Amino acid sequence: MIDAGINPPDHRYNLLGYGSTQSLYREIGCGLIQGQVAQTGAPYDSYVTQDFGCAVTSQAILTGVVYADTAGTGVYQAGEGIPGVTVTVTGPSNNAASATTMTAGGYAFTILTPGTYTVSMSGGPFATPVSVQVVIANDNVKVDGVSGSGLIVR
Repeated sequence: MIDAGINPPDHRYNLLGYGSTQSLYREIGCGLIQGQVAQTGAPYDSYVTQDFGCAVTSQAILTGVVYADTAGTGVYQAGEGIPGVTVTVTGPSNNAASATTMTAGGYAFTILTPGTYTVSMSGGPFATPVSVQVVIANDNVKVDGVSGSGLIVR
């Protein structure tokens, strides 16, 4: 990793989780792009990016994707998402919230109170609603809806 001209190397510390930045985030997205010298004349051939999401002190997130595993890989791949599925989350006090999956099949809820939650999906591949219970405390939980397979907690 190169922190060209940056001193102290706070950029590198943030990327690697050193010192005061260690364990600050509960969500992170990473990307890699290669072949930049040949394509653009950039000074380096490969670039890595990290996009930081929620701080560790934030509430847990219940998230997932509804998809048809057309590639047969057992995991979601681009183009397999199913939009328009209703996802309902019912909490420990029987309070409920609903969302509709987006174009790529994704959804997300912020969990304010730890406890046992029921995740239900209906519509799209789920002509008959399907449900699963999950316990959510401090860590994020992912529940995927897979056409032909039901709900999978990851």
